Amino acid sequence: MTQHTPGPWSSQSVTSVNERGVFVYKRIVSPQGKTIVSDRGYIGDNAEANARLIAAAPELLKTLKDAHEWIDAQIMTANSDQMTEHDEKVRDKAEASIAKATQQPNQ
Repeated sequence: MTQHTPGPWSSQSVTSVNERGVFVYKRIVSPQGKTIVSDRGYIGDNAEANARLIAAAPELLKTLKDAHEWIDAQIMTANSDQMTEHDEKVRDKAEASIAKATQQPNQ
């Protein structure tokens, strides 16, 4: 499985001028300036917020992995009567989200 481009990523606004007019679009770039994704065809009301969310993806994934690891450690050290159904659901949701982001089956 190919890994994602390491972060942190950042969001940039790019202005392009050609014979058809002036276009402004968002692009997400790696620390080396490599374009991860660009939004050339659509700059709507949500474009800036979407770009920030996409740019934060590597950090969000890392934080979610850390949280999942911490939850697992808490489960291992907790007595079975201390674990709640909510604790297990949160762990399972984190695991499913990590699997979705990395395209790996839940373990």
